[in-house]
Amino acid sequence: MTKTDDSQIQSIWKSQPILTVSITPEQMRAHAVEFETKTRRRNRVDFVSFGVVALLASAGALTPQGALVRAGALLLVLWAVIGLYSVRRFHALTAQRSTESSASTCVAWYRQQLERQRDVALSRPWGIALGLPGIALLLIGYVENGVPWIFSAILAALGFSVGVGAVIHGKILAAKWQEEIDSLQSLARD
Repeated sequence: MTKTDDSQIQSIWKSQPILTVSITPEQMRAHAVEFETKTRRRNRVDFVSFGVVALLASAGALTPQGALVRAGALLLVLWAVIGLYSVRRFHALTAQRSTESSASTCVAWYRQQLERQRDVALSRPWGIALGLPGIALLLIGYVENGVPWIFSAILAALGFSVGVGAVIHGKILAAKWQEEIDSLQSLARD
């Protein structure tokens, strides 16, 4: 690019209208309550999911399928228990705030919740990765015990697809929440 192109781009950039966003305290409270409701629902779904994994893996650990299957199932039980603990901890962190709070307190609380949920969503790959050793041992144990390898391959592909989907969904949510955090910061500056 030439210097002329740079100056033209800069003048076009500077001539764009600046959006000013205003939101009433009642709208902010309603938005925060809606976000809190969605977060609680997501936490409940995660909690139930980890509970189901813990129950199924516990049943798998008690079956006489071989040492690798039992070891994989026990690792999955451990992963599910860690997941249950984490979901419960994150649920406790989204403690209900007072509905009588001022607009600035509500904005600060809402921004803090957005940041916390963004960080949780961005940490999903690490949480999913904790279950991989158990899944790998379980699938290897199935093959070792005479289960056709195609069954293990299908289960692995299904698990991989769900994991990738969860990571992508988490990144999309985190980006959406980051935009909202940025808009709240611009509101605070105005």
